[in-house]
Amino acid sequence: MCDYRERSTALQPWHLCLQGSVERHPEPKPFIHGVTPAAFWFMGKCISLLLLACVTAAGLADTARAALNFLPPVRESKAYQEYKKRRPSELSSILYLIDRFKGTKVEVLYDGTFYSAEVAVPIARWFLAVNYKKQTAEQWVKQYCTSTFLYGNPVRVKLPDNTFRLSRDLLLEELAALKQVEAEDGQRPV
Repeated sequence: MCDYRERSTALQPWHLCLQGSVERHPEPKPFIHGVTPAAFWFMGKCISLLLLACVTAAGLADTARAALNFLPPVRESKAYQEYKKRRPSELSSILYLIDRFKGTKVEVLYDGTFYSAEVAVPIARWFLAVNYKKQTAEQWVKQYCTSTFLYGNPVRVKLPDNTFRLSRDLLLEELAALKQVEAEDGQRPV
């Protein structure tokens, strides 16, 4: 039997002495500022989901909008003003979805961890830059904003009134609201 006091606890915890030798796995090499590539992938997906989920919340029907009064109408939002300055494309629509929730109090629930919009926006933009492959905005939302990468859990968004929505639903609703505004204005075919 192993006596934990005789062994180095720095290399092998005492409770593992009963299990025999412990294999040491090499630590993943840091990518940027001590963060591994897998962690960047995870954070990127979390943030893109958060931002997209927040943007979708603005496109809900008027009856559901009462709970979403933290977002300005689509035409009055800074995200829409920036969207109109860009070349019409699916990429512009995705960027609109990300920018829509910049500076809001929404949080993304991703595999049990909450991420604020402040954290999510830059990561979502990075994730988009790395992973965009000419998908439509709807395809992007369905591919990256439905379930978590590691465990397949649904991605949820916590709104400022402490209610939760599925990020995919919120984003698809916001995308529909954007397309409706564009159709009413009679411009910018995407």
